[in-house]
Amino acid sequence: MNKWALIGFLCFLSVISAQAQNASPPVLSSAFEDVVTLEFVSHQTILVLDQKNHQLIELDGSGKVIDRIGNKGSGSYQFNTPSDLATTTGLKRFVADQGNQRIQLFDKRGQLLGSITNNASINDLPSFSPALLSVNNFGEVIAYDSDAKRILKFSENGALLDHFSLPKGIKSVDDIETSGAKLYILDKVAKVVHELTENGLLVSFYPAENTLAIRAKDDRIYLLKDTFVEYFQGSNRKVISTFSKIPDLRAFDFHKGILILATKNALYRLNYELED
Repeated sequence: MNKWALIGFLCFLSVISAQAQNASPPVLSSAFEDVVTLEFVSHQTILVLDQKNHQLIELDGSGKVIDRIGNKGSGSYQFNTPSDLATTTGLKRFVADQGNQRIQLFDKRGQLLGSITNNASINDLPSFSPALLSVNNFGEVIAYDSDAKRILKFSENGALLDHFSLPKGIKSVDDIETSGAKLYILDKVAKVVHELTENGLLVSFYPAENTLAIRAKDDRIYLLKDTFVEYFQGSNRKVISTFSKIPDLRAFDFHKGILILATKNALYRLNYELED
């Protein structure tokens, strides 16, 4: 093989490699009307919150629907414009039932355990609007109240533990995540992810232009972009997965080498390389 033929062959391989790395991931499921978030609990359990259908949907690892909880209403096992979902390591499931001004708590079997609602412990606010949720390493529920522009911390059983107003430097709250004693807030207006202490003090920030959603795991903050997922850990920054652009991409989660992406109507699955 002469030099030019070898160069041409290497160029061909590089194009094929790039196409493979940026290929559209396969559709795992398209059984949704308006996905707002998901939780990839294990290889056999994926939870999806469908806002238009007012449902919490459980799927297995193959994308088959196992269970659906909810319809529009204000009673038990009903939702009104649910806006976020979070789970504990013990597999308790919290749903921000924003239209009903409450957080509903379910066990891993889908049984309702109770609700967190506006009460005297939340200073008798005229309304309580839990828009976003996260669960920290202690199983405590962190909620963003979009009416009062503040963060509330509850025990697993719904007791109010703490609350604080957002620092003035935060322009918008588009996603929240916790890791250890840290709280991360995606601010799409300022194009950054703010890092706060558990008491609400601003500590640092990370550039987050064109970030769609965030995840915090193992002292890393992961950012979902149009065509890749990357993480920050201190000053380190690394891309863990790339893919072709998917219209209306809005949420993601990952577990042991598998990445799940969500659009309004579908879930996509692809593999990523695990690090040591």
